[in-house]
Amino acid sequence: MIKNLKTRGSLFVCILLIFFCVDMVHADIFKWIRIGRMWDCIFDSGDQTRPLGSYRQTYYNSSVWAENRAWRIGVKDWTDENGKLWAYKTSGMSIYNCDELFDNMPMEVEDFTIKRYVRFAPPDVKIQGVNYAPIFPQEGDIVDPDYIDAAGAPGADQLVESWIRTSVGIVIHQKVFAFSQDNHDDYIIYDWTFENATGPYTTPGGTFVDLPEQPLKGVYFALEAWLNADGSSYGWSTNYGEREGDSLKIAYNYPAWDNTDYDSYGDPNQTTGFLQEPHYCGWGVLHVDKSVNDTSNDPDQPRAYATGLQKFTTSQQHDQYDPTVCELEYSTFEYGFPALSEGQKAYYFGLEVGASDRTLHQLRMDERKIKFVRDATKGRGAVYLVMGPWDMEPGEDFRIVYCVAGGGLCFEKRWEIGRAWMNGTCTWEGEDKIPPTGKDFPELISTENDRAKDNWVSTGKDSLFRNVWAAKWNMNNNYNVPKAPPPPSVEVWGRPDKIDIKWGNESESAPDFAGYRVYRAVGTPDTTFVKVFETLGSGVHQWQDRDAVRGFSYYYYVTAFDDGSMNQPGVEDGITPGKSVESGRYYNRTTEPVSLTRAGGETLDDIRVVPNPYNIAAAEAGLQYPGENDKIVFMGLPPECTIRIFTQSGDLVKTLEHVDGSGDEPWDDLTTESRQIIVSGIYIAHIETPEGEQSFVKFAIVR
Repeated sequence: MIKNLKTRGSLFVCILLIFFCVDMVHADIFKWIRIGRMWDCIFDSGDQTRPLGSYRQTYYNSSVWAENRAWRIGVKDWTDENGKLWAYKTSGMSIYNCDELFDNMPMEVEDFTIKRYVRFAPPDVKIQGVNYAPIFPQEGDIVDPDYIDAAGAPGADQLVESWIRTSVGIVIHQKVFAFSQDNHDDYIIYDWTFENATGPYTTPGGTFVDLPEQPLKGVYFALEAWLNADGSSYGWSTNYGEREGDSLKIAYNYPAWDNTDYDSYGDPNQTTGFLQEPHYCGWGVLHVDKSVNDTSNDPDQPRAYATGLQKFTTSQQHDQYDPTVCELEYSTFEYGFPALSEGQKAYYFGLEVGASDRTLHQLRMDERKIKFVRDATKGRGAVYLVMGPWDMEPGEDFRIVYCVAGGGLCFEKRWEIGRAWMNGTCTWEGEDKIPPTGKDFPELISTENDRAKDNWVSTGKDSLFRNVWAAKWNMNNNYNVPKAPPPPSVEVWGRPDKIDIKWGNESESAPDFAGYRVYRAVGTPDTTFVKVFETLGSGVHQWQDRDAVRGFSYYYYVTAFDDGSMNQPGVEDGITPGKSVESGRYYNRTTEPVSLTRAGGETLDDIRVVPNPYNIAAAEAGLQYPGENDKIVFMGLPPECTIRIFTQSGDLVKTLEHVDGSGDEPWDDLTTESRQIIVSGIYIAHIETPEGEQSFVKFAIVR
């Protein structure tokens, strides 16, 4: 019998150990989704940990954030292949733990364990003649828009699909949908169906398992993650949806104040003010079947919420086939988590004022009147969501749909607000958006300048909630968002006096095709692109950027737009049809810089360094090369030469090989050969041609 709350004090430690075990088996069979602002790596086993190190979930223009994710399944009164009756049995994916041989087994379908279906092949993206488009197709990649439509997502650009057999006899049909349209490229949707497929089977390793066919009772499904919106792993984790009147179901993470002598919310750079981590990120639960016989959405799900789980060692082994541990884990599904530490209150069955009496939940992490995240968790803020229970006869199933989403300030706003804050001139108009910790500890926000900056950072919550709402609207409308024409292939060439942008005619296959738009960014691709050209119809496939400035780096993408005549209503109002949409910006966005390629200088006397002197304060103020603070350019070079950079005392700092035939060569990181940032001082560049001609140029660095 499951113990009472007093016994469950030790359960908290045990359940967390399930999420922090070492890797057992991992085949690393996966497919990337990288067509919008949200990227993710989808594994055939449903694994959502970080088995490939850097292959974690990321949000455009932000840090890696959901670096550890897990999901668990629990059942009761379950009989295994040896005839043993388990009062409680759990299975699933743990953080750092992926047993693909016996517990979460990818199933082969037509010789593949995972497939990626795309509506159209990715276009070529050529820069100076080099193709930077992703390698396509790879094994398991299929261009098949009809299959995506038949899978129930006529508006999706991509579908990643796999089937996973769990050791308790549930087979999960994993469908992951991605969209590139405006309003829908900030999230990825995970649409999972859980079927009672108990009965004999053979494992991927060839072992026959004579599992009895049986009803599955009290089935629960749980999601858990460390969400790191601020990049330091110490952001606040909290939730929304467990209280009466909440309009969405979200577990999310956002920046926190740290113990500093300045207002650290949003992590402003102390030299420039640039807001380094103003992001919000989270999971949105979009749909949970009421039962195997009622596929309508259950408004009382998730059943249990918890945030701020304490960090435990990842080195401890755990036997997930231990009946005692399974019982303890199942009790969290049924009763929720206990209080995290002495003096912290846990709330169950609506004891908190305003809470739903149909959910199990703790007081939200950021409402516990704790000043710093480290004081609350001694580690990372995590989120935990539990859904269920269901009773399932053999062959019956239920469905859960959730999304991962992000939100936050754009690149320009991060500079604009950060600079204003550094200058003491930041302002805010409108309702106060300061999160609970800032209100509970007003000493964290000492000036109106701080308060204005913090309100701007807090608008990331609005962005996140808007994106989760768009995902829910999308699902409620059967993933039938308006489809844009396919994106065109793009070719970009830097010329001496212009930059040529050319594109193909692939987009014109769309029956409602209407024209093209060209967008440009300066300095970095991680900033806002501005529309610089538009043409109607199919007659134009080239544009020349004659406003490019020598030494600046440029990035481009080209979209195709339709006339809207075939488009159903969109998320904007859900009523008005016929709005024009354009192809996804990330399909053909250039990620390598293109600059004007001036002809080589006629003599070595033409060589100069720009800017000279280089002053970091001017660079960070945007007065030199936009978006590229650490950069100088050697101009007037011969078509081919070697540039050796020395300190004034004669130490070699850097060698640059100039071989592209132009007159310019950037030093775009101002670091030494060993990647150390160079210090202030006078430097001497020695330029030598293959014919042995030589010249010296002196320049200064001021930091």
